[in-house]
Amino acid sequence: MATHSAPRSHAGPGVDDATRGDGPDGPGATGELETFRANHWDALLLQTFAVCGDLRAAHNALREAMADGWEHPDAPGTLEARVRRTAFTRASRRARPRSFNRGGPANPEQRNTLVALHDLAYQERVCVVLACLSDLPVSAVAEVVGASPAATDAMLDRGLDRVATKLARPVDALPTRLRDLSPLLDLEHSPTGRELRSSGQRRRRVALAVGTAAAVALTVLAGLWVRSDDAPSTESLPPQLGPTVGRSLLLTTADLAPVGPARRWQELSTTRNTSGSGLNVTCQRDRFADPQGLRAFVRRFDTTGGGEVGGRTATQTIELSRTERQAHAGYEQAIAWFAGCDQAQTQLVSSYDVAGLGDEAKLLTLRTQSTSRTSLAIGLVRTGNITTWTAITNPGDQAVAPRAVSKVLTTALDGVCSSTSAGGCRSTPRLTRAAPPTTGEQPGMLAVVDLPPIGDIERPWVGTDATAATTNPAATSCDRTDFTKSGARAARTRTFLIPGGSTPQRFGLSETYGRYRSTGQAQAVLDKVGTAMTKCPKTQLGSKITATAQSPKGAEYPWRLWRLQTEISDDDTVTFWMGVTRVGPYLAQIGFVPGGKGQDVSEQVFSELVQRGRDRLAQLATAPQATPSPSATTSPTGGSGR
Repeated sequence: MATHSAPRSHAGPGVDDATRGDGPDGPGATGELETFRANHWDALLLQTFAVCGDLRAAHNALREAMADGWEHPDAPGTLEARVRRTAFTRASRRARPRSFNRGGPANPEQRNTLVALHDLAYQERVCVVLACLSDLPVSAVAEVVGASPAATDAMLDRGLDRVATKLARPVDALPTRLRDLSPLLDLEHSPTGRELRSSGQRRRRVALAVGTAAAVALTVLAGLWVRSDDAPSTESLPPQLGPTVGRSLLLTTADLAPVGPARRWQELSTTRNTSGSGLNVTCQRDRFADPQGLRAFVRRFDTTGGGEVGGRTATQTIELSRTERQAHAGYEQAIAWFAGCDQAQTQLVSSYDVAGLGDEAKLLTLRTQSTSRTSLAIGLVRTGNITTWTAITNPGDQAVAPRAVSKVLTTALDGVCSSTSAGGCRSTPRLTRAAPPTTGEQPGMLAVVDLPPIGDIERPWVGTDATAATTNPAATSCDRTDFTKSGARAARTRTFLIPGGSTPQRFGLSETYGRYRSTGQAQAVLDKVGTAMTKCPKTQLGSKITATAQSPKGAEYPWRLWRLQTEISDDDTVTFWMGVTRVGPYLAQIGFVPGGKGQDVSEQVFSELVQRGRDRLAQLATAPQATPSPSATTSPTGGSGR
C-alpha cells in the first residue's frame, strides 16, 4: 500500500498554545479558561463528533473533559491533549451506535462520511480524524491512540485508503469532507469559560458528596471485607471512588471475538462475587485479590450455554481498590494465585510481560489434568485503582494464543478506562516471554506449579522445605555429584513427592543447587557430570543411556539431560531422568525417578522441566535472567486464537 502524508487542515491552534495563568482557582482562572475554550471548543467538538458519531455524546463529553482538565492542572500532558483524549474516550463509550443513521439533520453526503469513518476500527478512525482535522504531527497522534509512531503511520495509511475508497474520493479531498460535518454542530450553544468552571466545581462537589456517602456505607460494611489482621491504609481516598465501577465496564460476548466466534459466546452470569465460594477460576485462592476493596464484579461466559462439557469458558473479574497502592497489591496477589498454583495436576506453562497496556499487565498460561485436559490463559491488567483479569479455558493441551488473549485484555482495559478511577490507559500491548514469577517457595528452585502432571494421578505434588545439601538426591550412580565437595557454597536441596498418589517408594523428584566461586568453576562441574554420564555404560555393568539432549552449543546458560536405565536384578530395572543447568556461577541438578506404568514423563516434558529449573535459577544469579526456552513455553504467536 502506498504511504500517504497526512492531509493538513487549519482547525485550531497547536497543542501548546494554551496557557495556564494562575491555575484553576487563581485570579485569572475564568479568563484563562474562556481563552482556552474560545480557541479550542469548535475544533475539538468537530473532532470528537467525527470520532463518536453522536453529537449529544460529543458535546457532553467535551464539556466535562474541559471542566475536568481545568480542575486538575497538575495532571501530565498539555491541557489540550488531555481534554482531547478524555473527550474521545468518554464520547465513544456513551455514543449511541451509528446514531447518524437514524435520521436527523445530516444530509446524504455527511451521513456517508460518518458511515465511512465508523466502518474503521477506533484507533484507525482517530488517526484519520486527527490527520484531517488538526495540525498534530504523527508523534502526537500516536500518543492519543497509544501506539508507536510507526504503527500509527500504518493505521493512518490503512484508514485513509479505506475512507477514500468508500467515498470514492482522493485522499487529499478527505479533510474537506470531514470539515463539511461542521454545520451539524450546535456552536451557538457552546458553554462559556465561567459555565465550564462552575460545571467542574459542581461535579466535584457532587462527586465528593457521593463519595462521602459511599465511604460511610463502606465503613459500616467493612467487617464483611477486611481481614482482622489487615492494617488500615493511611492513604487518602479520592472522593469519586464509590460510583466509578459498574456492570457497564465489563466485557460483552462481542468483545470475546478474538478468542472464539462471537456468535458462540453466551453470557452466563454477572455478580458482585459475594455469594458461594467466590472462587471463580482454577487456582484462585480467595474471594477477592484486594480484601479491602470497594467493589467487585465477575462476569462468566462460555461457548455452550452452560449445558455441556468441552467448550471454551471466559471469566472476567473487576476489582476497585481504595488506593493505587492497594490496587497494585491486589494485582500482585492475583498473579501469585496463578503463578504459584498448587492445585493437583496443574502446571505453569508460560509467562509474558505485557508492555504498553495500562499501568502494569501480565499474561500467564497453565494446563491442568485434574478432571479433564484443559488449558488456561489469564490476562491481568491494572490501571489506577482498578484491576481486571480475564481467564479463558480451552479443552486440551493448547491454550488460547497469548496474542488473542491480549486483544481481549486490551478491550477490557478500554472498558474500565471510562472510569474516573482509571490511571494509565495505554492500549498497545507488546508481549515478551518472561521468566516465571516468584511463587513464595524456595527462591531459585523449582516450585510445585512447575512440575508436570503424572499419568492419571489426581493428587498434588508436595515439596519439602529446602535444606543444606549434605547429600545430593538428584545425583545418579554414574556422576555422584557432591556440590559441597566440588566447591559450591550454600548448596541447598529439596524433594517433591505425591502423597496418596499410589506411587512406589522410589518415586520422586529432587533438585540440588549451589553457587560456585566463578562461572568457570560451575561450568567445570557441569562438564564433569557430562563426562561421567558418557562413560557410565562402560564403567557400570547393566547401565545404559537411552536418551540425551542439551542446549545449543555456545548457549550462555547451558543445560543437559540424560535418561539412565540400570538393571539392579534380572527382574528389575530402575529408570532415572537427570538434568543439570548453569546460570553464571550457579549450578542446579534435577533428578526424577518414575513410578509404575503410566507414571513416567517424555523427553520433551523433562527437557521443559530442566529449562524451567534454569529459569528459576536465574532468579538467584547476578547475571541477567535466562530467557525462557521456546520449547518450554507457548510462543506469543503460537496456539489457536479461534
